[in-house]
Amino acid sequence: MAIDKLRNSAKESPANPVRRGYRKEVEAWINRSPEILSQRQAARHLGVSIDVLKSIMSDKGRPRYSQETLELVLKAIGYDANGGD
Repeated sequence: MAIDKLRNSAKESPANPVRRGYRKEVEAWINRSPEILSQRQAARHLGVSIDVLKSIMSDKGRPRYSQETLELVLKAIGYDANGGD
């Protein structure tokens, strides 16, 4: 029980802010794009590396992208942070 409490506090600390992954939104965009058949093709189309795209999709670990890159990718896939996708 003490370990769970420690894990939860570490996740929410200022040094480790809770981050949101965009897996659902990116995968929906890939599925709507018949010319894109893989995450690698999606990354190339979006102008980012596969590592950056996977990091954007994930809610774990340290982000491997800037806020500006995130905003550009979300805009390119048609995601509206105020109203969903």
